Amino acid sequence: MRAPARRFGISAASAIRWRQLALAHGTPAAKPQGDDRRTARIEGHADFILDAIKQEPDPTLAELQAMLAERGVSVSIAPL
Repeated sequence: MRAPARRFGISAASAIRWRQLALAHGTPAAKPQGDDRRTARIEGHADFILDAIKQEPDPTLAELQAMLAERGVSVSIAPL
């Protein structure tokens, strides 16, 4: 492992970890990060929200929140 590490200018420890990842997972690539799990619930109401915006251009977030609440959808407008 030391020769390939020198060849690519990385530490032997990194080369060993990458090799272990490749053996365990088939690739040394990093796992995908992020993944949006929060918007799925609101995406189901996209048509309603877009129609509401057409009827009243430039509504506030509080107004949209109230419109959704009337439909029984509880959403927060607080930043994450």
